[in-house]
Amino acid sequence: MRIRQVRKRIRCSRIIWNKGTKSTNEQALLSFPADADDLPEDLSMLTDEEKQELRDFWVAKKQADLDEKYAKQIRCSVPRILAITDALQHQSIDADEAARLWFATDKLLKELKKQGYGKPEKEPQDAPVFTLIDCE
Repeated sequence: MRIRQVRKRIRCSRIIWNKGTKSTNEQALLSFPADADDLPEDLSMLTDEEKQELRDFWVAKKQADLDEKYAKQIRCSVPRILAITDALQHQSIDADEAARLWFATDKLLKELKKQGYGKPEKEPQDAPVFTLIDCE
């Protein structure tokens, strides 16, 4: 079976060998939105092996999507933190919001230390930083 993403849809097709022409033909079996939460319920047109292949593809796709989401969150963290710092310079907040910010900052520091990244001795070199527009 051939599974591929075409634009915003996942298409599944069966490759059939034609002995007469000694070539392959593609038979469309299933198409569904790539951003769907789950696989379609009706998979009766697929064999058990094809169903398993589609499930494996779906699990790998969901994991890749999650990895991409986490990578984007990390890339976009610096501009967001800098934007929060800038906002704090121009507007005061209440004690509850300050407590939430301290809690989030502490969690971030603990995770950085847990991964082996202590506070650097010197300021990092200027590197291209994503803007908040890139992160939307």
